[in-house]
Amino acid sequence: MYGHHAVLEVATGKKVAPLAPPADSNAENLKKHEEALKAFEKEDTLAQLILVSSMNDGN
Repeated sequence: MYGHHAVLEVATGKKVAPLAPPADSNAENLKKHEEALKAFEKEDTLAQLILVSSMNDGN
């Protein structure tokens, strides 16, 4: 259920892509940012798919 809640937050704009890490970030922080960005992109893709599907079903 949590995953769908995150998708709703992306669709409504409550959750946005993570900010880029500072230029002097260490490898661990860069990896954490990359993981957070991948998770956001997955949620964003699913949100877009749900929105487009619901528009197609309604028409």
